[in-house]
Amino acid sequence: MSVAFPACSVARFSRKRASVGVEPGVIGGSELEYIARCSDSDARDAIALLHHSVRNTANGSADRVTGAVIDDSKPDADQAVVRSRLSDLSCDQRLVLEVMADVHPATSGGVYEAYCEHADNPVHDRTLRGWLPELERYELIVKSGSEYEPIYEVREIALKELEIMV
Repeated sequence: MSVAFPACSVARFSRKRASVGVEPGVIGGSELEYIARCSDSDARDAIALLHHSVRNTANGSADRVTGAVIDDSKPDADQAVVRSRLSDLSCDQRLVLEVMADVHPATSGGVYEAYCEHADNPVHDRTLRGWLPELERYELIVKSGSEYEPIYEVREIALKELEIMV
């Protein structure tokens, strides 16, 4: 799970990270601030965006990191974060995402029924319902509908990383 920090903290953290891992003059303070804003103050997102922006600059797209380079790097950084978050999941949590892709949009009950059909040793429904907010915080699923009967759906970027086409 990633941790949200105030944008100024992420920028400060990114500035420290950039001063250690990036050649001087490749990225400026305003670009680090822009990365912090683009990452919604999420440290993992900011680090990935910094990494991909610097990498894309080193690959010859520009002499230094600019706003355009950051914008162009965002899809790669987002995909890297999703890949990292997916690797943090247990086999059962990953199975939940895979079956959710088949039945989405669905309530937690619908997700649990589909999960039970595919799991060798399914967890309790309460456990699965506890995973749903975590998967939402990981930005792997989205929740919509009413507070009392929310509907869950796997995000397209997670489906792509899971190599699921729906």
